[in-house]
Amino acid sequence: QRAGLVEFNDAAVADTRVRRLGAKVSFTDDANLSVDAAQVALTYDDGETLTVRIDAARGSLQSPLTDTELETKLHMLCEYGQSGVNAKALTASVWSLAQCRDVATTLLLASPETL
Repeated sequence: QRAGLVEFNDAAVADTRVRRLGAKVSFTDDANLSVDAAQVALTYDDGETLTVRIDAARGSLQSPLTDTELETKLHMLCEYGQSGVNAKALTASVWSLAQCRDVATTLLLASPETL
């Protein structure tokens, strides 16, 4: 299951099962955790607790996205946001920046296409 932008929609937010679960969730800041870290503790009805801690979130400096993951994220965000940016052309241009003499083309590709 994913929990991305596409999945976070009005229907999901209004889902009674999600709202019931949300009523059982509480958030606590922990000064001992870095800004890139997260810890989740689930307490079951029988009192047993399951705790999972992630010290470096995906996409952070300590756990960077791969090139493929970064490309996929760019394509997804351009499509989801209906930006008008041609993500395929932008990606190709970015990967060739080392050989580029003028970044103007890349900058134009990062701007929405005009009609």
